Amino acid sequence: MEGLRDNILSAQVEAALQGHELGPFEPTEDPGLTSYQAICRRCGRPVYASSANVFSILEEICPGEMQERTGSDNENKRR
Repeated sequence: MEGLRDNILSAQVEAALQGHELGPFEPTEDPGLTSYQAICRRCGRPVYASSANVFSILEEICPGEMQERTGSDNENKRR
């Protein structure tokens, strides 16, 4: 289980550095494979972790993060 814990932690750190806000890791329904999935609360994209590896389709910069920044920049310009 140490490999799984390390891979989940690695996925959380990488996602946070890219502006993603992951929800909780939950077991997937893959028979015979112990893997977990978390969804970014901002962009809705998943990341998967197992004891063997991490598979992510998260973008390098979260699109939700960019929208939040752009929105707050536009609000500041209007003031």
